[in-house]
Amino acid sequence: MMPKRSICILFLLSILALPAGGAENSLPNVPDATKKLYNKYHAEYTGLNDHWEADAKLVADLAAAPDGDLCFLYDIPRPSPSGRLAGVDLKELGKLNSQRTFDTVVAALKSEKLRDRNIAVWELSAFKRPQCVPLLLDLLNNDPEESVRTSAAIALKGYADPKSEPDLLKAAAGTSPRLTLAAISALAPLNSKPGLAIAIGIVEKAEKQDLENAIGIVFSYHSKSAVRALLAEFKQLAENDPAGWNSRLRHDIHGSFPQCIGVAMKDMGPFPDERLDEWEDWWARADPLLTDDLQLKTPPAPPQK
Repeated sequence: MMPKRSICILFLLSILALPAGGAENSLPNVPDATKKLYNKYHAEYTGLNDHWEADAKLVADLAAAPDGDLCFLYDIPRPSPSGRLAGVDLKELGKLNSQRTFDTVVAALKSEKLRDRNIAVWELSAFKRPQCVPLLLDLLNNDPEESVRTSAAIALKGYADPKSEPDLLKAAAGTSPRLTLAAISALAPLNSKPGLAIAIGIVEKAEKQDLENAIGIVFSYHSKSAVRALLAEFKQLAENDPAGWNSRLRHDIHGSFPQCIGVAMKDMGPFPDERLDEWEDWWARADPLLTDDLQLKTPPAPPQK
């Protein structure tokens, strides 16, 4: 199964791969010392565990430099030697949270160029400001391009704003499979029951890639309905095709149950093996002790000293 943020990451990569449609913007007019720090950061950042101290210094030096915020904004759509800078750029852009970069991004949302609007959505997601939500909802509802609407849906997940639920449900009920997956994923932090129902429906009907993505999304809903749907899918996969691709999906379902069930898992006895009957037995014992949102009805007594 795909990692938690893989839909977002892969979609961002697909956006960055779109044709630029014109000359790339040049590096902003920043001090020479800042320009040197930027060039060093762009060329030398690796994202590797054994280089984390050097990488952290590259980031910190640029973030502290005059006009460093402009450099991070400029860098987001640029290919880098490590291939790992876009996420770092977004994180630093959000941490610096300057008004001038925010205003630049908001203006780019109205660009006539598809690639520019898509990138601007991701840049906007770095700013955790309340005014971002209505901007993203406007794109979700009104942008003429499906890719921008999908980008907006994915970005809305980071805000978990209850006001976005009606519009996300409307998007999830549409005819675009990619937009539907993005919308039900964005509804997961809200623990939206209608969103979960749509996700479960996809799991019951989908094949291959859509099934894999939908299962991953269902895991992110913390509810008994999600657990029951995943157990039913586990059973169907075990019965229909015990080997190959379905076997891998069964393994992923088993490994991701703790993500769905959460901390209650620690209080419910030994971790089941990768066997359907063990999970069914475990759930038969756990179900009566948990609320619909998978919290323990009665917290366990503290251990005796």
